[in-house]
Amino acid sequence: MKTTRSAMFSLAVIGLAAVAQFAAAQPGPGGGRGFGRGRPFEVGKVSAISEDGKTLTINSELAQNAAVEVAIGEGAAYYTAWDVEATDIQVGDVVALRGSPLKIQADQVQLGLDLQALFGFGGPGGGPPGAPPQAAGEPPAPRPMVFGMVNGTVVATEPLTVDVNGLQVEVVLSEGATLTRLAPMEEPTVEVGDRVIAAGQRAQVPGPGGGALTANVILVDTTATGLQMLRGFGGGRGGPGGGPGGPPQ
Repeated sequence: MKTTRSAMFSLAVIGLAAVAQFAAAQPGPGGGRGFGRGRPFEVGKVSAISEDGKTLTINSELAQNAAVEVAIGEGAAYYTAWDVEATDIQVGDVVALRGSPLKIQADQVQLGLDLQALFGFGGPGGGPPGAPPQAAGEPPAPRPMVFGMVNGTVVATEPLTVDVNGLQVEVVLSEGATLTRLAPMEEPTVEVGDRVIAAGQRAQVPGPGGGALTANVILVDTTATGLQMLRGFGGGRGGPGGGPGGPPQ
């Protein structure tokens, strides 16, 4: 039986078909997801392609636009990302949501002192009894940042509602929210000037940067603002899946 609770999120970013899942699926050195010796991906514009098409030279945004070579692994998977409109969201789309929760259905409410803060575990409330009051004229303490990230499947579009493991989450698009879709490329193509995210494994050699990167996933990013690998989507269920329709030609 599905839970009928709801929460409301105002989103700064929506990634259709889940930027999160693309990032979380990439193996690090040795098969793990940690960076290990050298990051397991590069991001930047392609400045050159070898004659055999098996090596990309990328001006890496993660290395002050220095030119780095990325070998394309055998059987590498190619994806593309492009901007979409809110009207492109359809029931059944797998989505990754990132934003600020505006409304929470509470399961527990505690009045007065905050239990966690009282025993030194932190929390949204004030300090323990006897803590000095805020001095007159001092700026108010910064409000805690409330931030949410969820992954799920669209079950309704009016209002936009996402099923997250049986929990119905109502989504409100914030002003300026960006919407993107990721999908496999029907015909893998990379050209000079394309912005790409290449992920895979680095050769294990001494040194802080590790060896050369061999990519098993290539994402061609055509979005207006550019996807950010390190902006912090959490992992999600499923893999990068294509929703209805395809990228613009």
